[in-house]
Amino acid sequence: MEKGEGLFKITKKYEKVKDEVVNHLKELAESRDNINALRLLFDLFNSNINFDYSMVQLLRIMIANYLTLNSDKEINEVGLDILMLVHNMSLQEFIFLEVLEPYKEAKSIIFNIAPLVLRISINSFVFDPIEEPSVSFP
Repeated sequence: MEKGEGLFKITKKYEKVKDEVVNHLKELAESRDNINALRLLFDLFNSNINFDYSMVQLLRIMIANYLTLNSDKEINEVGLDILMLVHNMSLQEFIFLEVLEPYKEAKSIIFNIAPLVLRISINSFVFDPIEEPSVSFP
């Protein structure tokens, strides 16, 4: 499967989910102050039972698009081709079976890719003196 073909399938399959979330996020962006935006977000999560599912699916779509367009990139200094060998599947199989599959638990590779897609850095701290003091993604 070519990059463009895979990307088309990904986008087409989840177009409705994407549109629903984007419409809600536009409403949040038009809010004039932070308190109002937080109220709107709180109301979305409490009144729309599909909103959190849609947000997760949209993030999955973004990760799938990133993987499709950046198949030559490295994640934590390991090439995606090597990571796919570890998972014993092609990149397209990984995208459709692991990334886009609803209700599938995220693997560590997804935790490392999500911040790249969102252009953020995540630090988590563990308060256990026996374990590593902090973990960063990516």
